[in-house]
Amino acid sequence: MRHLKDVDAKAGRAAGMIRKEAKIGHVLAFDAPTIRSVAKELRESVDKKGARERLGVGVLVAKELLRTGVIAPLLNGRQWRRVFRVQDLDDLIRKICGDAPLVDGIPEGMMSASKAREHLDMSGGFFLKLILDGRLKTAARLSGAVGVSGVLVRESELRRAFIDLVGVADLPTPLAAVALTTTSLAV
Repeated sequence: MRHLKDVDAKAGRAAGMIRKEAKIGHVLAFDAPTIRSVAKELRESVDKKGARERLGVGVLVAKELLRTGVIAPLLNGRQWRRVFRVQDLDDLIRKICGDAPLVDGIPEGMMSASKAREHLDMSGGFFLKLILDGRLKTAARLSGAVGVSGVLVRESELRRAFIDLVGVADLPTPLAAVALTTTSLAV
């Protein structure tokens, strides 16, 4: 048995090994397999920057995915201590990308998240959430793109999902931004 000093208390709480009401000063002991398991989880995790790089998204999109619960930290302590399971991130990438074919450029009639941001004032996080919620299907992926950064959808399907969600076909862009940022989607 090893003492708690060998395992971070927050990691123990996050893994459900330590009760929140546990009092300071009590000696806590964990068996060696438990300690190895927690250590393995931490070794095979990435911080926020690593998560953004793996997903191929910027800070704002990552914050939106975190805020909406699309990605969840392994440990949720101070801002700088958040770590994410690589396997969870890879599963998310597979879920969003599916078996979409790779393309070298954006084909006619398709739209990327950045183009949706320009034309519809739609955030990248919201764009990805539409795919995760089944309102959109990934039509293709840009070859050479990292993570979900090269996801492409059919423009007509994106506009239809937008209209179904907002309920108005001819919405001015600033109003569209308000409708999109105030609409909450369940994961």
